[in-house]
Amino acid sequence: MRRFDVILLPGLRLEADGRPRRELLDRVNAAADLWHRGLAPKIVACGGDAAGVGVSEAQVIRQKLLELGVSPEAIVTEDASLITAENFQNAVRLVGRGARAALCTSDYHMARARLLCRRAGFKPKGFKVKTPGGAGKRRLLLLEALGILDALCGWQDEGRKRPERVERFKNWVAGKLGGKS
Repeated sequence: MRRFDVILLPGLRLEADGRPRRELLDRVNAAADLWHRGLAPKIVACGGDAAGVGVSEAQVIRQKLLELGVSPEAIVTEDASLITAENFQNAVRLVGRGARAALCTSDYHMARARLLCRRAGFKPKGFKVKTPGGAGKRRLLLLEALGILDALCGWQDEGRKRPERVERFKNWVAGKLGGKS
């Protein structure tokens, strides 16, 4: 029945008090379901402490997976990454290049996540987690478009970053959209 080597579960910035956002919980539930269905023997929980709250996204994900009945031996944590590209760059070091991956992330995030996942060395198949519509999702889709531009230009590759003028533009757009990028 096993079709994948690993389930990849990218993190999502935690709330200021260290709690997971609803969107992250939805991703965790979907990944646990894939594991329980026997699609892969391992789940790689990704994400460092991007929010600066003293706990990594991967640690929170691990705890939630355990609460959902995922075996502790099945959970691999990657808790050094702060952005999506790093999730996969670090995860491939834990799993190995060429691994067949069930990529479990939010629907609006899937295109960029698959691109970055392939670039890191995985063979991904996407499993989209639906997110609510509305103004919040439109904002996220616009920010993802900027993230895709970053990825296509290679500005999320290891050792690279976007030029200062592009950084200023992205921050300006994020400010107009009412939030951080």
